[in-house]
Amino acid sequence: ITSSREQVSLKQFTYLTLKSDKPLTSSEFKGYISKIHGFLIFAIDKSVSLTSVRARNDSITEDMSDGKSKAKSILIYFSESDFAPPEVNLSNRDMLFDFQIVKDNLADVLNRWLDCYERFDVALHLFLSTKSGAHKYLDTRFLALIQAVETYHRRTSVETSMEPDLYKRLSDSLLTACPTEHKEWLEGSLRHGNEPHLRKRIKSVIDPFKQYFGTKEKRASLISTIVTTRNYLTHYDKSLKGEAATGEKLYRMYTKLEAIFQLALLKELSFSDAQIKFICEKNSGLSKKLKAH
Repeated sequence: ITSSREQVSLKQFTYLTLKSDKPLTSSEFKGYISKIHGFLIFAIDKSVSLTSVRARNDSITEDMSDGKSKAKSILIYFSESDFAPPEVNLSNRDMLFDFQIVKDNLADVLNRWLDCYERFDVALHLFLSTKSGAHKYLDTRFLALIQAVETYHRRTSVETSMEPDLYKRLSDSLLTACPTEHKEWLEGSLRHGNEPHLRKRIKSVIDPFKQYFGTKEKRASLISTIVTTRNYLTHYDKSLKGEAATGEKLYRMYTKLEAIFQLALLKELSFSDAQIKFICEKNSGLSKKLKAH
């Protein structure tokens, strides 16, 4: 606290302590820090920076003035003031969720977040890349985000387009009838042929939260536009150009898609339906995404 006759200034520094039952290698330690950093970006719903990271090990000590010793604090990295990001004033309504919502089970939520990295790390990396400024243009941010949703569903679902036994019988009959010179090509085409198409994947991710995305017709229209836009931006098929979203429409669709993935992650972290409803109603950022037309 600093004070003078003219003003009083108060600063609060927040820190998080991680403890391990066994010593961690530097790469393991940095890996956990990176994942926790990702959690903070997800919770705050903005790109944020860690100001400093310190480590301690009971086998590395320093002497105290009273003759005792303590574990030495080792500075891993810190933020140079000349390169520090500008300070931004945030209210709890600007965040996806604040500490009050998770204060009673923060350890469980963090452990589930780390488990998410084990199950669908690529999807998380793609999502976080859209928050960090890695993509300068809206179309590339959209492509990264739709890939995150698609990868998330692939890693967390066992859905198929048809019954696996039926698909195997169909594949076998096609391969039997296929000329030898085309069999290798057909095998490659059939290898992933029973995976759900993108439209079905998006619908499956939305379904637990469909009450937040309007009527069945509105959801179908949203999914159709997402799929068409993704196909156009991936293949640049001229026949899709008129139906693909651009400009402001692309931005509104992008925010909806971001909301879809954020809701899916909240569910993965075991937020209750009541908590998710509270977040959807009280979080101004998420509320705007859901109401975008």
